[in-house]
Order: sequence, then C-alpha cells, then structure tokens
Amino acid sequence: MVIYKVLDKSLEPLVKLYDLVNSTSKKRFKRTIKYRRILVIKLSSMGDLIVLLPVIRYIKSENLYSEITLLTTQRTAPSVYKDLNIFSQIFSISFEHPNAILRFFKFISCIKHYDMVINFDQYYNTSYLLACLNVNSCGFLTHHLGKSYSVQTLYGTRCNERANFMRLASACLGSTSPNIRGRYFSLPEMLRNKVSPSYASVVENITALTVRPIVCIHPGSSKSATMRRLSHSQLKFLINKLAELYKVVVCIGPDEIEIGDILRADSPNNCDIIMDFTLKDWVHFLSSYTALFIGVDSGLLHLASSVDVPTIGIYGPNLAEKWEPLTDIHFSYDGCEAPCRPCIVPVYGMIPNHCRYLDKLCIEMIDLNCILQKAQQLIKK
Repeated sequence: MVIYKVLDKSLEPLVKLYDLVNSTSKKRFKRTIKYRRILVIKLSSMGDLIVLLPVIRYIKSENLYSEITLLTTQRTAPSVYKDLNIFSQIFSISFEHPNAILRFFKFISCIKHYDMVINFDQYYNTSYLLACLNVNSCGFLTHHLGKSYSVQTLYGTRCNERANFMRLASACLGSTSPNIRGRYFSLPEMLRNKVSPSYASVVENITALTVRPIVCIHPGSSKSATMRRLSHSQLKFLINKLAELYKVVVCIGPDEIEIGDILRADSPNNCDIIMDFTLKDWVHFLSSYTALFIGVDSGLLHLASSVDVPTIGIYGPNLAEKWEPLTDIHFSYDGCEAPCRPCIVPVYGMIPNHCRYLDKLCIEMIDLNCILQKAQQLIKK
C-alpha cells in the first residue's frame, strides 16, 4: 500500500498540467437514454466499496442491460463481490509480477471505449487521470481534483459518504436521488456468497449449548489504521461486562492476529475468538447468528450493517456523520471532544497511520458504560 501512495503522490504535477491544458476546452458529456458499458473506479477500501455497492445497484437498475466493470485494488477485497450479479467484470490493479503490469496497461487502452466512466474516489490522482481518458468522465470536484471531468459533483467533506456517492451517481444519470435512509443500503445479495469448509464446525462450537444473544466485537482495523483500535484494557472491560448477559464473539482479521493471541492468553473463558473466518463466512455468521455488532469504524462494521445487523460504531479519528450507517438500528458513539478530531480527512490527503500526539485521546476518552447501555437497548429493540 505504501508503494501505491508514493506512486500516486508522484502524479500530482501531471494532474496540474493535465487540468491546465484542458482548462480552455472542457469536455462535453454525451448523454444518452441508456449506457451499455459503464466503468466504475474505486481503488480503496473495503468499507468504502461496501457502502458504494447499493449505489452501483441503483445505477444498474436505471440501465437494466448495462455491463458494469469495477476497477479496484486488493484493498477492497474484490473476491467478495464476484457472485453478487452487480458487476460483469472486476479488474484488480496489481504490480506484483510483469504479467499483471501488462494486463493493467492493456486495460488502460480500453477505458476510452466505455460509454461512461464514474470515479468514486475523491483523492487519488491515479483514478482521476484514468477516468479522464474517457470523454464521458464523471467524478467529485474537490480542492485539487475534478476540473477536467465532463460531469462534476461538489464533494461534501462533512456529508455522509453514502449521500455523496448517490449524488454523483444521480448527476451522471441525470436522475433524481432516491431516499437513501432506512434499509436502502442493505445488501441481501451478500448472502449469495458461499462459506468456507470449516465454517459449519466453527459455528457449531460457538452456538452449542447457549441460548443467550450473540454479541460480536471487532476491536481492530487494518495495519494502516491502527490508531482506530481500542486498547486492550478497553476491550477487556467490554468483554467482561457483556459476557455477564450475552455470548461474546471477538472478530479477528488477518491484520489483528496479535490482538487475538493476547486475548486468548488473557481472557480464555468469557469469550469466543474467531481468527480464521473469511469475509464470506462473516457475512453469513453476522446475518444468521448475531444480535449486535460493536466495532470501530472499519469495513466489518459496514459489512454487518449491510446485512441488517444492529450495530454500534465507535468513531475516534473519524466523524460519525461522515461514515455512520443511515439506519434506525445503528448507534454512533461520537461523543469525544478531542480538539484534534477529525484527523482522518482523505479528501485533503490526511490519512495518518498513527496518532500525531501519541496518546490516542479520541479513543481513550470513550465512555464504555454508554456503549454498554446502548447495547442493551439495541438488543431489546
């Protein structure tokens, strides 16, 4: 991921030159009734793409016979979306071997043949330049990107990302945005994914001899965003309190193995720790067995919300208003008054890997008792 960021940063002079050259000859969008071939660009990350999928579904409903191609990277976990009948093709950018690089450049040469290209990234120079290879390019207008799009939509820095995505899609199609609250962003298509061979045995071990509601806790995030993670003491407190009333399952992903190892040594009896589920496994487990999901702002939180699981989102470096699910079965903990929030503002290139003050004040100030109280209310509801 570091390589991607360095390469993308190096393209800034090219973006400025491209916008300067095109400033006198703005492209005219060729609008038609239906678009046969549509390219959607979203390079990162998993949570972003899960939030975007219902918008793609909307685009497809407005163009019933269209073929939609997704251009993305492995950061979005593209294998999860192959069986959803939303995309006709998914192309994942990779620079791991020469053949992959050749395939990428071959794909670039085909971008101009799409009827429309919609770039849902708001800060990557790479995706901006790729989208502008097509005469019908659509994207967000930000402080440094978007001037050369044929259709632009002003990016709302404090607007919920779901609303931003839908406004852009509606502007491209020339339609009116639908009401996106309630269950609009549910993804029942996710349940088409098949589970792994070990799924059944893991579930049986967890659900056997228990009638208590299952509460899943996701304490972590990717290695590039460890500043969002709950501390070990906070996690242990939540587990101990919740275990008095519920069956607690801790969700551990590939980037959080060390958290799972510490918990197994420290809290072996009052929670179950799942470390080997695939994302497809989590879709089915959350949908079928989970009464409540508690987690920091991460892809798994959005995955749980997409299959209509009641959720509690803990927003530290991010603002809840920007990313919270727009449903009535979600509670956002956004009560921290740390003066440095938000420190994650991607549109301005603010994507820190660690707390600049080294104290993670926005995480340490979390009122865990408030979260426990809301957990009981959501499960009763």
